[in-house]
Amino acid sequence: MQEQEKIETWGVLELMGHGKIAGMISTMVIGGATLIKVDVPETETIPAFTRMFNPSAMYALNPTTEVYARRVAESLKSTPIIPYDVEQQVRRTVQFELNKQNQLAATTVPAKPDPDDKEDWLNDRNY
Repeated sequence: MQEQEKIETWGVLELMGHGKIAGMISTMVIGGATLIKVDVPETETIPAFTRMFNPSAMYALNPTTEVYARRVAESLKSTPIIPYDVEQQVRRTVQFELNKQNQLAATTVPAKPDPDDKEDWLNDRNY
């Protein structure tokens, strides 16, 4: 069995499909599969985060200095994946619909009574 070489370097990882990501690049074994791990550093506009890739997704690995990798990470503005919370999304949608209905109810003008209905028309002095 061939022994895998471990990588640990600052760099820019180019991915198939013209993607790029920059940071501390290393390898990691999960369930017997070797993955490429990229620890993207915190910058002025993005928090630090980690992404892992299958090596077959890699087009090129460009080792760099830490300073250069941080600059590239800032310029790429890669962002971490945001988890999707179904419950939270349903709550937001329900609240949005309720707000819409409340706004509609607040702006709805009551219809004038039917002039043929003498009782309602005579009792209502607002019209």
